[in-house]
Amino acid sequence: MKKISKIFACILILFIMLTGCVAFAENSEADIQYNDKQQTFVVAVTFEKNDFKVSFITPDGRTIDENDGSISLFKGEKVYMYTITNAAEGQWKISYDKGSNEYLGLKTYYPGEPINITKLDVSNITGSSIDVTFTTSCAKETGFDYKIYLGTDVLMNSKVELNSGRANSGEIVTKTISMEKINSYDKYYIAVEVSYKDGSTVCYDMATSKEFKFTNDNTIEPISDYYVENDTKNQTVSVELKDLPYGTKQANIIITEDGKEIYNEMHDSNIGYKAMAGYSDDAKNIKVSVTVKNSDGRVSAAREKSFTTYKADSGLKIVFPEDGIYRNYRYEFSYTGAKDQEVSFFINKGEAKNVKLNGDGSQYTMLTEVENSVTVSYVNEDGVVYVHNSIIVVDDIPPALTIFENLDGITTEKDKITLTGKTESGATLLINEQPVELKKSGTFSYELSLKDGINEVTVSAKDMAGNISSYAIKINKGNAADSVGGVVTGKTANKILKYAPLVIALFGSLYGIIVMVVVGSGKKNQLKKSVIVRKFMIITSVFSGISAVAAGVWYLLRKNYEGSDKFIKMADDMPKNAYDYLQTTKTVLIVFIVFAAIMLLAVVAAVIANMVSKKVPKPPKPPKPSTKKHEPVQQIDAAKAAELRKAYQEKLAREAGEKAEPEAEVKTESEAEVKAEPEAEVKAAPEAEVKAAPEDELRTETIALTSLTEDISDNASEEADSLSDNVINETKAADTTKFKFCTNCGNKIKADAAFCGKCGTKQIIK
Repeated sequence: MKKISKIFACILILFIMLTGCVAFAENSEADIQYNDKQQTFVVAVTFEKNDFKVSFITPDGRTIDENDGSISLFKGEKVYMYTITNAAEGQWKISYDKGSNEYLGLKTYYPGEPINITKLDVSNITGSSIDVTFTTSCAKETGFDYKIYLGTDVLMNSKVELNSGRANSGEIVTKTISMEKINSYDKYYIAVEVSYKDGSTVCYDMATSKEFKFTNDNTIEPISDYYVENDTKNQTVSVELKDLPYGTKQANIIITEDGKEIYNEMHDSNIGYKAMAGYSDDAKNIKVSVTVKNSDGRVSAAREKSFTTYKADSGLKIVFPEDGIYRNYRYEFSYTGAKDQEVSFFINKGEAKNVKLNGDGSQYTMLTEVENSVTVSYVNEDGVVYVHNSIIVVDDIPPALTIFENLDGITTEKDKITLTGKTESGATLLINEQPVELKKSGTFSYELSLKDGINEVTVSAKDMAGNISSYAIKINKGNAADSVGGVVTGKTANKILKYAPLVIALFGSLYGIIVMVVVGSGKKNQLKKSVIVRKFMIITSVFSGISAVAAGVWYLLRKNYEGSDKFIKMADDMPKNAYDYLQTTKTVLIVFIVFAAIMLLAVVAAVIANMVSKKVPKPPKPPKPSTKKHEPVQQIDAAKAAELRKAYQEKLAREAGEKAEPEAEVKTESEAEVKAEPEAEVKAAPEAEVKAAPEDELRTETIALTSLTEDISDNASEEADSLSDNVINETKAADTTKFKFCTNCGNKIKADAAFCGKCGTKQIIK
């Protein structure tokens, strides 16, 4: 018989749990008992949670705990009882850490006469019952209470009460315990607890039997089989229960890694019968145990399965290729420790291909697609399925490699040149064996230093599968005037390209200014030339304005497009097109600036031309007197002058080849003009002018009129071309418009004209 504890004092448990307890929680040290002599006493500590710690301080200052030989401990559900045997005389103290308890209860007392269990046997273990026999001894004859427990560990941390009763000290007690509802198990223990009340105290003892095995004939059927899968790639174990025994209420799934529990959970129909757990990199052996429980609470025997990982020292080990991109369609793995192991290949969920492995070696299968899902599986002797899943992409096509600018064979004076292009995203790019960083889209830009003479440049791109594309060019660093392959290079060509838009804008502006100056220069026909200049400037301005607005709108639309998702996608898929697009946008911007400059210059030139056209030309010098001899000039009055003017007009009309208007109309016009003027004005004005004018002026004026009349008569055909239109038009509009006649040349002009349009005479008009 094995005893957990033998207490030589009587313990009053009920009294301790009630009002006699002293609660202490704040101090870490307290007085508990003063002995006036050496004697045994008991300390009972009550609690809610058993994570507290206590030790005892002797009168001489030593600290002792439950591990000391003079202290025995009994652990109850909510009370621990410490018996200090032959405690020294003096003041005893307790030191404690209450842990997560809000308080601890403390009670001390002296024990009465002890009771001891002297014998405990378990016999007649059958499929339905067992026999338990025990005896006790006490200093005095007394009755006592007992309880019989069944537990799975010697300390009875988890126990079930099977029987209870009352007996007398010294009596042999035998009890047959029913085990119908007890599960079969390999390691059971029986514990007997006895106690009696001695005055105000309770005397107590407890003993535990030896380990025994029990098999219940009425136990429920264990699960026949279940599925276990070991995912070697992700290092996880999956369990799925199927075909559970009839009447199963719950199933307990336990998974251990090298003896350490990593999963333990009770499953029922509400949560399903599947479980998954991951194991560590260093794990070697994984064990799965499943028990089922019926509605009576009986549990079946455990059904176990186990497997070794690839970290184990023995067993089959397979080394699979990593997921990724490969250059060929051959999927191959190596293995060691195979013993007639059948392995299945599944390619893209197609039909299985089975092979048998022995010893060490390698095995392969051919892939069928560019992207392949490969599953390799096999089953060990315990029925555990090993599964390895791989994603293999076959890429035997070299990556695309594009250089945006054709630099092969060019000649340049530059010390450095920039290579730009694109390759496959994720590839490795080398330029002259130097790694070059790629953008996410695969584009790159690399500044290459040049040496004098021929520079050989090699650009290579290697994708993740190992395929390589290369591009070789030669660049000559030399004279700037050189031209190789029709490509003009050097500083001169660069300057031309750089300043070409500025040169175009400058020459366009100069062209407009020169035309304005040429067309507007000279004094002859000044008015007509000014009109032509204005028209030219207006047309130039309109053309430049429309072109500038169109170029500006186009530029803004393209600039806005550069931030769109569509352009970004094009830049990723076709960077060369995106590059050309940006270059075109820059060109349009230059055109916009050029046309805007031309428009501005044209507007300024038009303003200047308008100012020039408003300048009044100088009156021409009077014509030289005719060399012909004339009759002395006689003074004429206003009526006579009107008749002369009428005759002059008729003559001009006849000489121009046009039919003269009816006499009535002419007469009406002449009479209307003469009559329209107040009589006083008509008579007064000529007389005043004739009298006021000096004799020489009047004579000169008359001679000029006569001479002009004769010249026109002699040269009628010459003058008809220039005057016929004015005469005819003015004659037709005579009924609605007032006219005057130039006294210098007789030309008919509008009454509000400032000067004669033919001879330029100013102000001396009638």
